[in-house]
Amino acid sequence: MLLKFLEIVVQPRPALTFRTIGGILDFRIFIGEKPSDVINQYTSVIGRPMIPPYWSLGFHLCRFNYGSVNHTAQILENNLKQGIPIVIFYFLLGKSTKFFIVQTTKLTI
Repeated sequence: MLLKFLEIVVQPRPALTFRTIGGILDFRIFIGEKPSDVINQYTSVIGRPMIPPYWSLGFHLCRFNYGSVNHTAQILENNLKQGIPIVIFYFLLGKSTKFFIVQTTKLTI
């Protein structure tokens, strides 16, 4: 295969040769019996995924400008009365941000 900037040649052995006009190409090849082996090798190079905090996995309720703190508290109370398991409830009033962390149920993962 011949491109203006890259030439790829298939060798007799199971191999490829890449020739470029300029620049650096870095390749990493991950080989494994199972897909999980390849994923394990890949994530060891790029880093393992972070386990998010438990509270971030729960139901979030947010809205801009509920009007007042009293109205906001009423909305939160109504949701809790209806059995909605709110973990995070936050709102914006004007230019300030208020965060309320409310955990009404135990999160099980």
